[in-house]
Amino acid sequence: MRISQDGYKTDMGQGSDEEAAAVFPQLRERILYLTELLWKYPPFCYNDYEKEMRRINILFDESALPQIRMPDSEFQTEFLRFCVGIIRIPMTA
Repeated sequence: MRISQDGYKTDMGQGSDEEAAAVFPQLRERILYLTELLWKYPPFCYNDYEKEMRRINILFDESALPQIRMPDSEFQTEFLRFCVGIIRIPMTA
């Protein structure tokens, strides 16, 4: 549960389409920042940078947001795996 701006309790769920659309560009920006940092160090600097950037551009394209928000879709699964993977990398170092 969370408290909305008007003071009502709401279910966390997926949030509204408007909330997702507002947060998505910020998430993309932060993932790109993290990717740029990681690419400076081995073994990541040996990967195909252009290929990974294409992957990020596909996964974080705003037109993909409906697919990401579709529960149990293949695209959502791929998106979540990518996010979890890239976020965990700095924790393992």
